[in-house]
Amino acid sequence: MLPPEETKVDSLPPAWVTDELIEKTVRVWSKIHGRAISTIEAIEILTVVGRLFNLLHPRTATGAEDSG
Repeated sequence: MLPPEETKVDSLPPAWVTDELIEKTVRVWSKIHGRAISTIEAIEILTVVGRLFNLLHPRTATGAEDSG
């Protein structure tokens, strides 16, 4: 479970962002940045990456199948 003080963000993360995914993101990106990133930073990273994915693959994001 995430620490309550670190879960206060302006808006809720997308439904697909789980505690486990946030923890993995903190581990991976902390290594990349050379410092410990916060839970809020991890949620921001995941949200931005999710938006980028939705922009690049709108059919996948809406659940529609690619017709070819």
